[in-house]
Amino acid sequence: MKFTSLFEKESRRKIGDLCLNIGATALLNIVIQFALYPYLQHKLGDNTYGVTLALLSLVAITSGPCGNAANYSRLVSEKNLHPSNGDYNLFLLFSGLLCAVVGVFYLWWIQTITYLSAFLFTILLIFTTFRNYSDVEFKLNTSFVRYFFFYFSISVGYILGLLIYQKTNQWIIIFLTGEAAGIIYAIFASKLYRRPVFRPSKNFRLVLKSILFLLFSNLLENLTLNADRLLLLALEGGTAVSIYYTASLFGKIIALFVIPVNSVIISYLIRYDKELSKKMWSVFTIGGIVCGAICLGACLLFSGLILPHFYNDLYAASKPYLFPAILSQILYFVSGVLLVVLLRFRGEKKQFFLNLGYAIVFFALTLIATYLFGLNGFVWASLLANALRLAVVIPWGFLPPRRQAAPPPPEETEQS
Repeated sequence: MKFTSLFEKESRRKIGDLCLNIGATALLNIVIQFALYPYLQHKLGDNTYGVTLALLSLVAITSGPCGNAANYSRLVSEKNLHPSNGDYNLFLLFSGLLCAVVGVFYLWWIQTITYLSAFLFTILLIFTTFRNYSDVEFKLNTSFVRYFFFYFSISVGYILGLLIYQKTNQWIIIFLTGEAAGIIYAIFASKLYRRPVFRPSKNFRLVLKSILFLLFSNLLENLTLNADRLLLLALEGGTAVSIYYTASLFGKIIALFVIPVNSVIISYLIRYDKELSKKMWSVFTIGGIVCGAICLGACLLFSGLILPHFYNDLYAASKPYLFPAILSQILYFVSGVLLVVLLRFRGEKKQFFLNLGYAIVFFALTLIATYLFGLNGFVWASLLANALRLAVVIPWGFLPPRRQAAPPPPEETEQS
């Protein structure tokens, strides 16, 4: 397949796929950011709401990478390794349980643990691990209508969970109900959870190696994306978490679009059988920068129009941080889209080391700046770290790949 054919053939379908992908994530985020979060902030108060955001960040940092690593691994390994359902479901089960142990320990550490909260948080972490993997078949088959309804079912589940919360006063149930709804949809709409559910293939070790490289890379990426909530909670308190989250809200919504945009990109790039050319990389780079500039303007505009209505108590305090906080998230978004292109052509191992370097720089800058200058220091240090990340990613794509010997063919195994 030629690179130009990615744009010439079935272009309307690809645009439709992208719109469905973004629409699905947009719907989910509208429900979360403008229904669930404002409601919880009103009910819980600024400090407790900040603690809640920190707990949800822990879910995103632990369960999110586990599910996404399995997801991307299956996308890039399906052709060569012919994995079974059991390869991934085994990994998801054990990693979900490990995430639950970490989650319960964190509840104990911040002194908010009860038997009920520990149980609900455990189930949420396990369900979130599986949910982040559960849309992979829709990407493999480029079935983006089902992909849209997958996220639609999660949105409906969150709304249902909000109604249950009003009766139980347990906020975890809101998110637990949404994750469960997505998994139930995937059980009926895909073959991911059919036999062999937990029986690994002969290539399980190769599959696991692919997952682990992507897992460590995703852990580092999600840790930095959600560091504001955990780091600021530890150093500045729950109110600082709420202020920064409000300032960066629209930027974070754009940053979350990395997943649906990347889903479309990787779904088509796995069918592209040539090397990454300078022309191709230039198109992605220029397109990403232009898209980022448009998103920055739109985020600043909508922040001024919408935040005073939904987050009235926090808007005045967050207003000075709007521009740097949003720009930081936009730079993260652009580099995230470019990195998935490099994932296809440069592999999992190199991307892991890039994200490791980014995480070291990010935490070194933000820890020092937050300690010295408080919230203001964190905001500008985060912006600098994300700018440096993009400054490394862009030239990397222009470098020719190292020549490697062809790997031995994998053993044949039964397809899922």
